[in-house]
Amino acid sequence: MSKYYSTNEVSKILGVSLVTIYKHIRRKTFEAPPVRKIAGVRVRPWSEQDIERAQAVFKKGNRV
Repeated sequence: MSKYYSTNEVSKILGVSLVTIYKHIRRKTFEAPPVRKIAGVRVRPWSEQDIERAQAVFKKGNRV
C-alpha cells in the first residue's frame, strides 16, 4: 500500500513553508495532486512521485 503525505508534511520534507507550496500550486509551477473530500474534509494526498516532482522544481531554484 502506498503512503500518502499531507501538504503540511510535504512542506517539512521539502524545507519550504506552506505558503510557498500554495503559491506554486496556484501558479501551476508543478502539477500538484487533486484535492479530495474524505470524510467531509478536503485534503490533498501527496504521493512520493508528487513530492519528487515538486522537489525537482525547488532544486532548480524556482522560488516564488
